[in-house]
Amino acid sequence: VSREIMKRILTQWSLTSGVLCLLAVLALILFTRSFLELSEPMLEAWFWCCKIVTPKESQTLGNIPLALAWVFSGLAIYSMLLGAILVVSSEGIKKLRIPKNRQ
Repeated sequence: VSREIMKRILTQWSLTSGVLCLLAVLALILFTRSFLELSEPMLEAWFWCCKIVTPKESQTLGNIPLALAWVFSGLAIYSMLLGAILVVSSEGIKKLRIPKNRQ
């Protein structure tokens, strides 16, 4: 893979991840209750990882900054994963659509 192609793929990935993260945060702000009901099962694995890393003293009931940090970091991580999946799959589709004699 050439340097230009890697640069294009990384740029697409970062832009896609950024847009997805901004859309997720906007959905969280606009539709808080519905968004949390839908995203809580998906973020459950992330919350489990956060609980392991976070000291027990910080995990008190009502620690709103910690909960927000967990939610926003989870949104960022899942946006990056989804962005990577979208960019890699679009590159794969491009390779499938190019005839073999043109490569």
